[in-house]
Amino acid sequence: MGTNYQFREVGEYKWNKTSWSFDEVLISSMNVIEHRGSEWAVRYFNLAHDTFYRKMSLKSRGLPLFMAFTEREMAFQPHVVRQENYHHARQLMLNLLALDRMIKHQESAASPA
Repeated sequence: MGTNYQFREVGEYKWNKTSWSFDEVLISSMNVIEHRGSEWAVRYFNLAHDTFYRKMSLKSRGLPLFMAFTEREMAFQPHVVRQENYHHARQLMLNLLALDRMIKHQESAASPA
């Protein structure tokens, strides 16, 4: 399993799931939550978060990490060529910063002028 895809004009693809795509949904939906407060963004965030941890987490196998890539059915891949080292940490840091800003905004709105 790898990321070396050959382009074919007949529409043949490998339908792989990637952990970074979940991270991008989590960042984007948190951005909408922070700036718009949209209920649909909260639902998308929760759906992506729950699916990511249910399908990509290796905790059930006694491992502390996540699958970076998996096939379409999201089955466990025991031997992979690389571990995701960027997107998940980036998502976590950006969303923690967004939560901090939302808390500060809420506190400043609640304090008397």
